[in-house]
Amino acid sequence: MHVTKNFLFAVVSAGLASVSGAAPAPAPAADAGPTANAVRSPGLHEVVPVGTPYEIKWDLTPYKDGTVSLTLLKGPASNAAPYMDIVSNTTNDGSYTWTPPNTIPDSNGDTGYGIMLVVDANGAYQYTTQFGISN
Repeated sequence: MHVTKNFLFAVVSAGLASVSGAAPAPAPAADAGPTANAVRSPGLHEVVPVGTPYEIKWDLTPYKDGTVSLTLLKGPASNAAPYMDIVSNTTNDGSYTWTPPNTIPDSNGDTGYGIMLVVDANGAYQYTTQFGISN
């Protein structure tokens, strides 16, 4: 059986949703590659502290209307996996203030996490660069 990243994402998202009771984030568009709005913050090697409000920022192009969903990814850039839903169906206005819960493991450095932005209307997605989380 060949397992694709999209299949793995859908399975992990469904599992997280069943545990948390939240609706799963939309699956990214198949085979389109990352074509959604660029995510600017957190930036490469930035360390985001838990328990403190943090503003995630993204560009308003090429998709400027509708809603987006944000998912925290854990692991190296070459093999990051969905860790938790940050927000689903938030207004696509270029930013979202997130307070990382203190249950997120410390990255022990400035890499180990990423964020995936998904445009809810069409599944277009984009990733941040690697950043750290301090706990």
